Amino acid sequence: MLTFEVIAKAVGVRMVFLLHIALCIWRLASLNNYDDFWPWVMFTGASVFLLAEAAFTLCINKHGEWRRFIPCIFIYLLGTVPVLFMLEYDLLTRRLEYKDRYNMESCTRFADNVTLTSSVAGIVIPVQLTANSWSLALQQIMLFLLVAGRWFLPKGKLSREKLSNMLLAYVGMAADILEFLSEGVGTEAVRCEKPVIIVILCIWAWSLLQFTMELNLQMTKRKKQMLSRDRRKNSILYRSRNSEVRGIFTVIIMQDGPFLVVRLYLIVMHDIFEQSLIFFTFKNILVVMLQLYRLWILTCIKLDSDEG
Repeated sequence: MLTFEVIAKAVGVRMVFLLHIALCIWRLASLNNYDDFWPWVMFTGASVFLLAEAAFTLCINKHGEWRRFIPCIFIYLLGTVPVLFMLEYDLLTRRLEYKDRYNMESCTRFADNVTLTSSVAGIVIPVQLTANSWSLALQQIMLFLLVAGRWFLPKGKLSREKLSNMLLAYVGMAADILEFLSEGVGTEAVRCEKPVIIVILCIWAWSLLQFTMELNLQMTKRKKQMLSRDRRKNSILYRSRNSEVRGIFTVIIMQDGPFLVVRLYLIVMHDIFEQSLIFFTFKNILVVMLQLYRLWILTCIKLDSDEG
């Protein structure tokens, strides 16, 4: 039987997710080139799916949350990522229109004036932000909620040590994902390159799916002690090692690998040598190399345990 604390955490986090989805859709609906009704259809759909998922999880799962895949975060991303994608695409459209209107060769002089957000269905948020700032703020809130939401959700079968390691990994991932999008979209040389911006947005959306999975990027202290005591085949130890391997491949395939390819493309094809771009490129190279080194270490451990 689930305790009141577990139920309160599960429902409370999902309500916060819904509030942020509503804010994102409100911002999208406030744009003049979008109708006022269909974004709220998206919100209704997200609400129904999220509440249905909450009821199903709390009724079926005795631990209050799933372990390897977190459906509520997946639904939250389904409600926010397409909206944020459209907001960034709207900014791209505005830059292209500004460029064509004034016959400019680049987007370097594009300026987004500070405007008071408009009313949608009688709802007004009196905050003066540029369109760029609105998009960035909503992305920052989303990444913060992904980390904090996973922290406050019921931990399910995860141990506290494993959950804390995963949350620390989430913080680093969130910072790199935010920097990747801001850096790619904000680079003057490609701000009006529609195919490049769309690819960057697609990779950004792809990388966010990591937050729906259990990432085990290092062996816990208990499993290390088991390994040091007993070199024989142990099913628990093997599952832990396999989980770590899956986590490493997930980070390489969904984040550091694609981010490295895009950054190298910007450097080689567009001759962009900004300091931050070069720094994060080398950072991605170093992370990929360290992750591959870690895989090699795990392989050696497996071979040693098999021989023992």
